[in-house]
Amino acid sequence: MSATGFLILLIVTIALLMVLIMKVKLHPTFALFTSALFMGLVLGHFETEGFSFTEVLNLITSGFGSTLGSMGIPIMLGAILAMGVQDTGAAKSIANFFIKLFRGKNLELAPSLTAYIVSIPVFGDITTILTSNIANVLSKRKHISMGKMAAFTQTGLNLTHAMVPPTPGILAVSILLGADLGLVIGWGVVISLIAFLLTWLVLRKWTDKEFVEPVPEVVAEIEETSSNDVKDILITGDDLPGTFASFLTILIPVILIAGSSFINMAVAEDAPIRAYTAIFGDKVVALGLGVIYTMLLAVFHKASVRKSNKDVSGKDPENFREVVLDSWIARGLAVALPALLITGMGGALATAAAKQVTGERVAVACSSPAHSAAASKRLGCQAAAPEEILSGSKFVFLGVKPQMIDGVAQSLAVPIAASESIFVSMLAGVQLERLERLLGADKKIIRILPNTACAVGQGVVLYCANGNVTDGDLAAFCALMAAAGIVDPISEALIDAGCAITGCGPAFAYMFIEALADGGVKCGLPRAKAIRYTAQMLAGSAEMVLQSGKHPEQLKDEVCSPGGSTIAGVDALEQHGFRGSCIAAVDAAFEKTRQLG
Repeated sequence: MSATGFLILLIVTIALLMVLIMKVKLHPTFALFTSALFMGLVLGHFETEGFSFTEVLNLITSGFGSTLGSMGIPIMLGAILAMGVQDTGAAKSIANFFIKLFRGKNLELAPSLTAYIVSIPVFGDITTILTSNIANVLSKRKHISMGKMAAFTQTGLNLTHAMVPPTPGILAVSILLGADLGLVIGWGVVISLIAFLLTWLVLRKWTDKEFVEPVPEVVAEIEETSSNDVKDILITGDDLPGTFASFLTILIPVILIAGSSFINMAVAEDAPIRAYTAIFGDKVVALGLGVIYTMLLAVFHKASVRKSNKDVSGKDPENFREVVLDSWIARGLAVALPALLITGMGGALATAAAKQVTGERVAVACSSPAHSAAASKRLGCQAAAPEEILSGSKFVFLGVKPQMIDGVAQSLAVPIAASESIFVSMLAGVQLERLERLLGADKKIIRILPNTACAVGQGVVLYCANGNVTDGDLAAFCALMAAAGIVDPISEALIDAGCAITGCGPAFAYMFIEALADGGVKCGLPRAKAIRYTAQMLAGSAEMVLQSGKHPEQLKDEVCSPGGSTIAGVDALEQHGFRGSCIAAVDAAFEKTRQLG
């Protein structure tokens, strides 16, 4: 494409972006994704060799980040899908299907199997929210212990959340191992369903021993009934979608991904159908089509969708389109954000370590040689096998997800037992005591919680150590981490609280920067200048706190002149609950971190 042609395409793409945001009212994140997809397809068309649809998707996702590129967009799409399943009432219809299937008996299976199915493309914690009300209503209506309802509901959702893609955890493992997603889905469904049924058969009587009341606020208007008529038990709701239509919200992405793999196994490599399976079996496309279908389903249930959105968000949108194209996406992204931040943490710390020592002295090991090679190239260090790192390294950093550490420790039990390395754990919520059980009571273990700013030398690394670590070991560790930023000791009892500020706080700070920049844009500043001014202001303010030793309140008072513009802005923040919201955010992050262990 010529320079003139590219300029024209760029102008058209920007125009498309503006139309999607300003006229269609599409959320900016997805407006950008759509515009990028359009530009990639057009550019690919004019290239000599051309780009296929899947190649364009790969270009976009790779630009999203090396690690996040594989997971980020699917995670966001799954979270958005959850909003649609909730607001359309699809979850209630799926539960009603199981109530009818079992003729009003064994009602604990209704929310449990609903959670089992919904949790395949949707986050487990969101599935809990979606199905908890169903469990509470049935508990009250038929006087079934909420303990029984909750036990099997959590069993159902946790099994598929852990074993069936495209939920984030098993999706990440599948991608890292280079596994066929379709086969992982197929075997995951079979194994998890068997596990669920066996658990239910063995424990259903035991869960009846103690009656637990449902949540009073949820069932205040629900009446208990002795009737065994299915009609008297069904979950009621205004304008619920049909059973088949409700199941499709979940089944579309699962069928497309799994079906693509099974078709590829059955046909020759040069079969024409493979071109279609490559497109529609792609996890981004499959989940995207699931989201689009759910949005179309919402068109036929506008009133209930708007009511549900208002109940959840507390806002009554001006029109239906704002719910589907903006609110669902915004709420979904809010849910997806923690998972996206976690995936980038290990790479940030490795970058800081590589700055402090030469790349030849730093080695990385991922789940496959290909991923190790890619990571080493990105970080400017060496790639090595886990066994090699364990045998020849002074420090071994553990950067897997908390739920994966048991499997990693078991698979590397022999080289870990022989290793004399100092193990440095970055696993949120996993305490030293548990690490000693997994790695060995004789091992030297340092537990740290870094943040993403370590990659630019302005981070915070909180650490504590077990009794086997000497003062000399800690001195060497602090020297290694010096390039990361502040390296500070803290008792293990306080490390999770510290992480709620240092580890999660950057996300809050980025939101604050974005919000202040938006205010600047509203007042007439160009976007780029508003962001730059805001970021530098925040960096300078933080440095003032660190260097002056003054309390933040004193520094604030020094800026606020009587009757001035600053105190007017402070007053506006206070009227909107600024400090209370910040405290609540830290508290929520702290509680979530404690649960991870």
